[in-house]
Amino acid sequence: MDISWRADRLAASVCLLALAACGGGGGQPGTTASTPTQTGSTTPSQVTIGPSDNASSAASSLSFNFSTNLPPAGTVFTLAGPAVKLTSTSVGASGIDPSKSRATYRGTVTTNGQIYPVFDLSIPDISLTAANVRGDGTPVTTADGGKVLAGISTLNYTLLGVWSYTPASGGTGYLGVAVNGFGTKPASLPTSGTATYTGASTVGGGASGVVGAYFVPSGSGSIAGGTLSGNVSLTTDFTSNNVNGTMSNMMATPTGSGTATPWNTISLNGRISRPAQDTPGFAGATATTAAPAGAGAAGFSSSATGGFSGLFYGPNAEEVGASWTLADPSAAGGGKAAFGVFAGTK
Repeated sequence: MDISWRADRLAASVCLLALAACGGGGGQPGTTASTPTQTGSTTPSQVTIGPSDNASSAASSLSFNFSTNLPPAGTVFTLAGPAVKLTSTSVGASGIDPSKSRATYRGTVTTNGQIYPVFDLSIPDISLTAANVRGDGTPVTTADGGKVLAGISTLNYTLLGVWSYTPASGGTGYLGVAVNGFGTKPASLPTSGTATYTGASTVGGGASGVVGAYFVPSGSGSIAGGTLSGNVSLTTDFTSNNVNGTMSNMMATPTGSGTATPWNTISLNGRISRPAQDTPGFAGATATTAAPAGAGAAGFSSSATGGFSGLFYGPNAEEVGASWTLADPSAAGGGKAAFGVFAGTK
């Protein structure tokens, strides 16, 4: 399959949610959501931006390679990863249980010479059922009139995804990410030594690196958002079971604008877990220092906190994939939140 990551697919998802938050198409793609005024007043409603769902990841017990040995049609992947629920004045945890959310693989399609997977999606907690959702960001209309789209990217053994859903009723949208793949068996994870997994997010450069979304107050009673991309370096110490790393060279691109600005460097500090039966993984905390020069309103302060959760993928832990979160609910104007996924190879 060898699908290259397309950051514009995530941007399309954010744009679609901006439309949803306008209450059924009252805005234009690439704009922040409009904010209704309070009855009898011209004062904008209070913006509230809280943390996304907790970071999570999942793995398949099947053996496959996305480049040379695709999973069989009908393979079910868990859509593990954080999501948010978005309205015109609020962003917060979606409340979706990722263990119940499914993406059933149906085959591939080719768009502009690039191969993308096709899935049937099922997310019971938000009553979402959609067939033949292409991983190239093509919108799909559900039976009840809602809109779904997905962007999918893979390494050899790791799958990263982003999805969005706008119910037919409008006014509310959902944006989520997912991490899955061919999970490393417990006996195949080293018990000594170290390994460093790295990835750089570049259009056409594969699934490695960092991608995500951020939400901040616009300053005028609405929510502004955009996409994030950057590099990841994660060092795993198989002797001590410590994990440390950074998401660096991060750039933020506002929805509706092609002008990217520097964003925060995120530290990753955690521990390896070694379950007897399930895929070994790692989890820990994310943190950041002050935003870099030029970050503007998109930057986060050192008060922001979050987490990350990932797994080892491939027959010999050749790759890692994880989701991550960062939030500062007390930030001026209503709070700030960001979340996403990363992948790397050693």
